[in-house]
Amino acid sequence: MRQEQVLFIVFMGGLLSFIFGFVFQKHLPPPKPTIIGVDLGTTFSCVGAFQAGSGERLVFHPEDNKTTIPSIVAFTPTGILVGREARRQAEVNPENTLFDAKRFIGKSFSGMERDKLQAIYPFHLVRRSNGSINFLVKNAENTPYGSPIPQNIPLPSLPSGQKQDLTTLRLIAPEEVGAIIISRLKEAAEKELTSRFQPVSVHRAVISVPADFDQSQRNATRWAAEIAGLEVMRIVSEPTAAALAYGVDKEPGTSLVLVVDLGGGTLDVSLLRKRNGMFWVLGMAGDNRLGGQDFNRNLKLFLGNKLADLRGGKPITDPGDLQRLSEECEKVKIELSTIHEAEVNVEIEGEKTYNLKVTRDDFEMVNKMLFKRVLLPIDAAIEMGEIKHSEVDSIVLVGGSTRVPRVRELISGHFGGKEVDTRVDPELAVTIGVSIQAGVIGGTWPVPVSAVELPMKDGKISKIQLGTDEDDL
Repeated sequence: MRQEQVLFIVFMGGLLSFIFGFVFQKHLPPPKPTIIGVDLGTTFSCVGAFQAGSGERLVFHPEDNKTTIPSIVAFTPTGILVGREARRQAEVNPENTLFDAKRFIGKSFSGMERDKLQAIYPFHLVRRSNGSINFLVKNAENTPYGSPIPQNIPLPSLPSGQKQDLTTLRLIAPEEVGAIIISRLKEAAEKELTSRFQPVSVHRAVISVPADFDQSQRNATRWAAEIAGLEVMRIVSEPTAAALAYGVDKEPGTSLVLVVDLGGGTLDVSLLRKRNGMFWVLGMAGDNRLGGQDFNRNLKLFLGNKLADLRGGKPITDPGDLQRLSEECEKVKIELSTIHEAEVNVEIEGEKTYNLKVTRDDFEMVNKMLFKRVLLPIDAAIEMGEIKHSEVDSIVLVGGSTRVPRVRELISGHFGGKEVDTRVDPELAVTIGVSIQAGVIGGTWPVPVSAVELPMKDGKISKIQLGTDEDDL
């Protein structure tokens, strides 16, 4: 048989296989997802996958039938607690309950910077010789995490008794905190994928990071995933992931997209230019001390004063009582995004359960100044991008705190009443975006367009920080 005939037969065989697969793919069982999308957030984390065939975006439930898990890890005498379990005991175990690890991951700090940060956090920060920060905790000596304390590292002042037995103390790296959270997300994904398919073991992931993360921070995030047993196939910036979730990449032509990401602890604003599935950042600004936790803190102070009045001027001081008040504030904040009045029930140990009414007007009043700060990074990002407000084509909301009605009203009004895009659950937008990218890499069908991220026009990562007392950190 001549070579030309062989080549023709091979070509026709491949063509017929392609046509057969295209025509009959709807009758074939869809392949199971093999790559997950991970959003390792400052205050909440989430995991998802892209379902081949149907194009369904799967978001998994790490705990309590919730799609998100608080990014909190606690070391206790009975083991490691993660998420809501860790948060529920934070007031009674503050020195061993770690949060905000993402703020430290892959970064180095001076001694002065470490001292300023220590004033903010209840757990102990230890600066290593390379400038990185570790967390000093008890109850980690029998876990796979942490390292013994080197003799040459200066320790912070410890409560009475801890200095005498350093063997019970360990230094936990921020990457290890991230790894513990990612491990919980991985377990949730495997469990739910197994319930849909045959047993599934997940070993690969696409993970998101803030757009302004430098290479060191990106590498540290990759390491956290690797500790959790995941190979990172791609790292995607959070604003790009959010734009993918909203389908911005599929819109024709060129457009300017403003991504406003207001989460539990930070506000990040990114101005993107999109053209034919490619994204590049024109401007970034943020406030690293503005988010849902700050709204909760003001509401807690407001309700604490009301409870003190009901108790004859006696403030709440018991850690357990304070923890219950904190949990009620989080619940009420969420409720007031959909209703105008909510009920607060706070049990005071040894007394009774106090019942209070709080309105949306109350919530907006106590957070009035914080809400105004939302607009400052928006203006800074637009100025950095050298455009006018009227040139923004779409406004994409990300982060659970953008559900707050007053936040949406302020942003819309700042752009002359322009409608903000709320088609996607803002708390899940980044997860959905990285899951779509995971589906692309995994070769699923129908194959969505993969986004390509380009550097800023000057080739550098640059972000303006506004409205904080820690601008020099």
